[in-house]
Amino acid sequence: MKRSGSSIIFLNSRNEVLLLQRDDRADIAYPNMWDLPGGHVDEGETPESCIVREMREEIETDVSACRRYAVYDFEDRVEHIFLMELDVAAETIPLHEGQRLRWFAAEEIEGLPLAYGFDLVLSEFFASTKNHCPMDTSRFEAHRYFLKDFIRQTFDFSETDQNRRIPPPPVEKPCDPQAEKKELPKIETLTDIGHIDLRTAIAKRQSCRTYGDRPLSLGELSFLLWSTQGIRVRLDAGHALRTVPSAGCRHAFETYLSINRVTGLEQGIYRYLPLEHQLLFEFAEENLERRITRAALGQQFAAEAALTFIWTVIPYRMEWRYGPAAHKVIALDAGHVCQNLYLACEAIDAGTCAIAAYDQDAMDSLLRVDGKEEFTIYLAPVGKKP
Repeated sequence: MKRSGSSIIFLNSRNEVLLLQRDDRADIAYPNMWDLPGGHVDEGETPESCIVREMREEIETDVSACRRYAVYDFEDRVEHIFLMELDVAAETIPLHEGQRLRWFAAEEIEGLPLAYGFDLVLSEFFASTKNHCPMDTSRFEAHRYFLKDFIRQTFDFSETDQNRRIPPPPVEKPCDPQAEKKELPKIETLTDIGHIDLRTAIAKRQSCRTYGDRPLSLGELSFLLWSTQGIRVRLDAGHALRTVPSAGCRHAFETYLSINRVTGLEQGIYRYLPLEHQLLFEFAEENLERRITRAALGQQFAAEAALTFIWTVIPYRMEWRYGPAAHKVIALDAGHVCQNLYLACEAIDAGTCAIAAYDQDAMDSLLRVDGKEEFTIYLAPVGKKP
């Protein structure tokens, strides 16, 4: 079987690409030649997680927003090419491998021998951009339909389980009554936590991917959990008002936590029980940092944070009321939850960064959920600001 590689074309606003000059050493392939940044796909890695890891290691650049451009089947390997816009001076990029970085225009690359056959890749890339036309967006129509609300005109809501008088699913995923649980400080006792005026919190809100070593206190974690999924009033067995809005008061999410540094808690996977305001200890996981990094497609900050919120969805909670119209509002609800987390973090001198790019199977496997009736939908690492 051929080996695989992942490389990336960085393109700036001047239509130049970023190349790396390899070290001038006899013990490496293609010494002193220009090369696309990238590397070999390790066993167990996806091409996407490989390029994220390689760029973090080589040039300290987060490329989780890159997109797949092409796949080349070379004689010695299969090369996965990614593309991302980047507008920075080459000399300001930290470099941990190779001699230097430089931006090249198309005419400068013509005739320039490149490592690993990338002269073919770039000649075809620049040829495709000469007569560049906007992408054909017609292929996105089915996905755009999801964002619209026509489905309410095509579905008979009398067929939902709610209108068929079937009892609603429970507010909270059941657990073993004998399972290990941790009491969280009640929100009314946290008199010294979470005080910030709303205008300041909104003005300071920003994504944070770098964290200090300080742990969160149990009280601070309690505040974050209450802010994102806390129960205000339980209405009945299937409904509760929370600190965030949800379509039809359905609240389809469960909150899991990958804990690294929280005072009073061992490292491991936990689940929030909002009705009791408790933490359920799910299990300890060997190599937790490595597994969550891989599941987050190489985004290392998910392992470096004090903890990571991982929200799963139980779709039937929303489907019970809305049938096939449930899924758009589930996505909207996820945004409500995470925005509250961003603002609450500002109140405890912490930061977060929402992650929507992850390996679905790997994340579901990490949490030990079935991936069908319950699966990961969103995550957000949290840590103290450095």
